[in-house]
Amino acid sequence: MLLTNAYRLTGELLEELRRCAACEVVVGIKTLDVERHRRYTGRPLGPVLRNISALVSAGVKTLFETVLIPGLNGPEDVERVAKFLRENLGGAILIVDPLIPVLGASWRRPTEDELRDAIERARKYVDVRTHMEGRRSRAVVVYPSHNL
Repeated sequence: MLLTNAYRLTGELLEELRRCAACEVVVGIKTLDVERHRRYTGRPLGPVLRNISALVSAGVKTLFETVLIPGLNGPEDVERVAKFLRENLGGAILIVDPLIPVLGASWRRPTEDELRDAIERARKYVDVRTHMEGRRSRAVVVYPSHNL
C-alpha cells in the first residue's frame, strides 16, 4: 500500500503501480477548496487532481482518505470530497478519519456527532470506511526528495 498526497507522481511510479495487481494506493485529500488546500499544504491542488485521474485511468486500485479537522474542514467538506469522487470517478472508497491532535495543535479532535455527521454525508455518494472499523494491510512509507 502506498499512502500519498498524490502531489507528485512520476510516469515510472505510475507504470509500476499499474503492473502490480496486489498494489493499492491511498490518496489523502485534504480539501477541495483551492485556497484552503494551498494554505494547509503549501502546494496547489491541480496536480493532486490530475494525478488522481491518472491513477484511476491507469487501473491502479485507488482508495481515498480525508481527515475531519474542525476549523479547517468540517462535515460539509467531507461531503464535498465524497461528491467529487462520485461525480468524477463514478464512486470510490473514502476513509474518513478524525483528527487526532498532538500537543500544542491549534485544531481539536472532532466530536462523535461531528464525525457521524461527516460519515453520513459522505455515504450518500461513496462507500465510507473508518479506521474505527479496522482494515488490515501492509504499509510502505516512501518519503519524497528534499528538492521538491
